[in-house]
Amino acid sequence: MLEIYDGVWITSDLITLETYNKRQQINPNWPKFSKLINSMTGRTPLKNYFKNVNQIEQFCHQQGLCVEKYKMLDVVTQLSCLKSLGISFEVAESVLEGSFIFALIPDRA
Repeated sequence: MLEIYDGVWITSDLITLETYNKRQQINPNWPKFSKLINSMTGRTPLKNYFKNVNQIEQFCHQQGLCVEKYKMLDVVTQLSCLKSLGISFEVAESVLEGSFIFALIPDRA
């Protein structure tokens, strides 16, 4: 579908174990929060997390997708949910450091 409509898949759902472990060190409540999200979405992400960003890129390339990555910290000031969730900018910044938003584009080569 992306190829047919010349589309781009933009996602932040490609998460690494490195990122998950870092978030858990920063916030001991992270596993509890993660479980809540998992129950709401029906996912079991720990089974599906990538080891690192290189593994994400390799997997996407094997699927015929080019990968562009953007640091989440570059958009943290645009997040409107922080206030309503009671999350301070400093906490959001520490949690999102090292996290990426990925743009997946069909490889036309």
